[in-house]
Parts: sequence; C-alpha cells; structure tokens
Amino acid sequence: HAEEDLDAPVASGSYRTDGTVLIPASMATVGAVASGAGDANAIVSKCMNRQVAVVGLHTPIATLQESLRQSNAVVVVDHERKPLSILTRIDLLDYLARAAGEGLPG
Repeated sequence: HAEEDLDAPVASGSYRTDGTVLIPASMATVGAVASGAGDANAIVSKCMNRQVAVVGLHTPIATLQESLRQSNAVVVVDHERKPLSILTRIDLLDYLARAAGEGLPG
C-alpha cells in the first residue's frame, strides 16, 4: 500500500497483525500491556479517535501550542489538505529550544 493510503486495510485498528508497536506510549500503557491487564489492540482502540487536530504549514506557534494542549499530536497538511507530517509536543519544544538558542523567531 502507498504510504499516504490511509484507507488501506492495514491502517485499521482491527487489521490482524503478528504484533503491535505502541509509539509513543506512556508507562501506564506499557505496564498494562506487559502485565496482561489489557492487550495492545484494546489499548490502542481506547486511545484512537476520529477527531484529529489538523494544522497548516503557516499555523502560528500560539495556535500549535493550544492544539497540542488538547491533543498529543497534530497532523500538518499542505494547501490541498494532504498530510505532510505529524507534529508532537516534543517536536514543538525541540523547535522552540533550538529557536531560542539560535535567536530565531519563536
């Protein structure tokens, strides 16, 4: 399947696999899977939803910060709304730290 084919069967949480990788995962999630308190598919299904935060390439940093307060990540799209990247809180913090060190606007 093409990387951008989000409707491919493998993109579904119900697609049968030999295993699941949870990235990023909190220690509570890892502990639940390791202890047998829940299987990975059940935990992923609980975390996943259809409401995905979407931002454009020129979204102001203040708007990104607000979006990332409400969600762990946002999808960055181009002017045609095609996904380009996934931006996480860590990505934004990394950018802001580098920008401060290099005197870039942030």
